[in-house]
Amino acid sequence: MSLPPAERLYKKNRNRFRLLDDHVRSGVNFLSTAKAITREWKWMGEHVMEFEMKKHEFLVKREKFNKKHGRLELEKLLNEKWHVINRCG
Repeated sequence: MSLPPAERLYKKNRNRFRLLDDHVRSGVNFLSTAKAITREWKWMGEHVMEFEMKKHEFLVKREKFNKKHGRLELEKLLNEKWHVINRCG
């Protein structure tokens, strides 16, 4: 990787110790950023699992509700038909 001429001149005029300090700082910043990203990924994974569990619970509750609600609708239809049959008969 080649540096642009202005960057080379800037680095050439700087003290070696300052260049080394900048290099160490940039390495530390990289590592802290990588650690922060890893930590976020870990938490994101836990949130995804929590979301999937809650989604599954919701689907189970919805299925129970639909079964119960469907049964009520069926009973209502049967009662209406029963009354119609009793009126005609």
